[in-house]
Amino acid sequence: MEWGIVLLILFAAALHAGWNVLIKSESDNSTNTAMIVAGSAVIGVVFLPFLPLPLKPCWPYLIASVVIHIGYFSLLMLAYKKGDMSLVYPIMRGLPPVLTAAAALIILHETLSFWGWIGIALVSGGALLLTADFRLSKKFKLAPVVFAVLNAIVIVIYTLVDAQGARLSGNAFSYTGWMLFLLALFFFIAIPVMEGRQVFLRMAKSWKISLIGGLFTFTSYAIALWAMTLAPVALVAALREGYPPISVLKIMHTDDPLYRRLQIQLDRYPIGYPPTKSGVEIEILKYFFTPLQAKVALCLTLRSIPVDRIRKNLKDQFQIELPSEELAAMLEEMFMKGVIRRSDSKGRKPRYGVAMLAIGMFEYHVDDLTPQLMEMMHRYFDEAFGAEFFRSSLPQLRTSPHLKAIIPDYIVDTYDNMRHFITHTRETIHVANCVCKQGEALLGKPCERTDNYEICLLIGSTTYAARGRARQISKEECLKILDTAEEKGMVLQPGNSKKPSCICICCGCCCGVLTTAKKHPRPARFFATNYYAVIETASCTGCGLCVKRCQMDAIIPLGKTFRVDPDRCIGCGLCITRCKPKAARLMKKDKLTVPPLNTETLYLSILMERAGRKKMIVNMLKLLFGKPL
Repeated sequence: MEWGIVLLILFAAALHAGWNVLIKSESDNSTNTAMIVAGSAVIGVVFLPFLPLPLKPCWPYLIASVVIHIGYFSLLMLAYKKGDMSLVYPIMRGLPPVLTAAAALIILHETLSFWGWIGIALVSGGALLLTADFRLSKKFKLAPVVFAVLNAIVIVIYTLVDAQGARLSGNAFSYTGWMLFLLALFFFIAIPVMEGRQVFLRMAKSWKISLIGGLFTFTSYAIALWAMTLAPVALVAALREGYPPISVLKIMHTDDPLYRRLQIQLDRYPIGYPPTKSGVEIEILKYFFTPLQAKVALCLTLRSIPVDRIRKNLKDQFQIELPSEELAAMLEEMFMKGVIRRSDSKGRKPRYGVAMLAIGMFEYHVDDLTPQLMEMMHRYFDEAFGAEFFRSSLPQLRTSPHLKAIIPDYIVDTYDNMRHFITHTRETIHVANCVCKQGEALLGKPCERTDNYEICLLIGSTTYAARGRARQISKEECLKILDTAEEKGMVLQPGNSKKPSCICICCGCCCGVLTTAKKHPRPARFFATNYYAVIETASCTGCGLCVKRCQMDAIIPLGKTFRVDPDRCIGCGLCITRCKPKAARLMKKDKLTVPPLNTETLYLSILMERAGRKKMIVNMLKLLFGKPL
């Protein structure tokens, strides 16, 4: 995290402590509470005309926050009435950081590093140690401790609710202003009922305290919520809820929420980028991006946008002004590095867009892989990304059968006939090394199927060639590669559209998709395929060749013969093409899956499924205007 943000949060923490002192400064806590809430509403009303209205998705959180804060202020008044501030305040502010961290891990899936947990434990432990003298003295009373502990739990709840609400609001300061304004309306009704109308006279006499406390409240909480839109909730809470030692500040800096913010943004795209407990997803981002490059990536969107638009986003988000030429050079460097996309069209300058992890940044690093990256990718696939990759009912790839496996009775649709597609395409064809095979070889596990890794087919895409990582080939050479795939026993997986931009040629020993899917008991459900294999036991001689050729472990022994497990078969046809007794056959499914028209439609469909129809409208508007999701 940038030190400026850390200092702002510490400033907010000081303001927060300040208005608590104001509440406790007089015996009438309820009046002081009402005054400060009223003052914060006045401050909010002053600023609200200049702030945008919070976005619609945040309003349920905002209303819930008002209700929770009513409970919070009620318990706060009771705690301060019953106990000394030096006892109550450390409890109410010492417990929430560690409780918030645990709750954020479970509910928001926000993970912290080992040292992040240590830092938060130090904050909570340090604050609670301040109450040690009270526990050992005659001044100790149980009642204020009970109220303080209950309020600590309420603090955790409103912290999580408001963090999510602020992130959905579009503007944390507007969210804070509206929440405090609605809260003030309640207090203006409730306090006179409980305390009588004379409370307004006391409030009028103390209007300075009201405005000062209100300013402290509004500024403190608005800064905290703004920080929570940029960094993990637990770390912001740790800074705000206590006065952490320097070691915690160091943790905040080294954990660098800039990369967490990038993770959160990448997780909004069709194939997300989910958090993990280990933090390996942050390690990968730090491997791919320098801090400045991470900021530039945060200014990109799924739709490729021009340099001038990116320059404006960079200025708006980070107050960084780079000359157009310097930014264009940096974007080109990031493209060549393989961490973003570039769109080229005749007659206009290059445009740049965000790249997902896979299919995306990982594949773009072909010919530039390292054992470190491969080790991190394996960890991430196992911990979170494997589940994310298969989350959508619309997979990025589909399984296309080898034509030799299909009986003449079946009419093969053109999107399932890769030979027909290659023969008739007008697009250029390139071939690149397979990133999966290349990566596994780096880890000392060379492919068991082929020694030739140059088998990844790209149709109509010139970006690999622009990076010097692919070469153009003829249709004839491309068809020979498809023949080789059948001969060596490898699966054809084109992009899941009628006009695929790639054809992956995959094996069960290297391919990240197949190896991850095989770990599930029913992997066939993750694949878009229109075929499945069957074996006629009467004709099967038990030679076992089909077992060796199957890449999904779908052939199971049945006495002296074999059968196909339909929950594992993806209909590639490899077991059929070399079956000499013709016992294995490829059957066409009754219900066919028709792929989207093109890659753009595919990803928009995945995004709609993920975001929902209403949020998709907002996403489309953001894409239209070149705004990050």
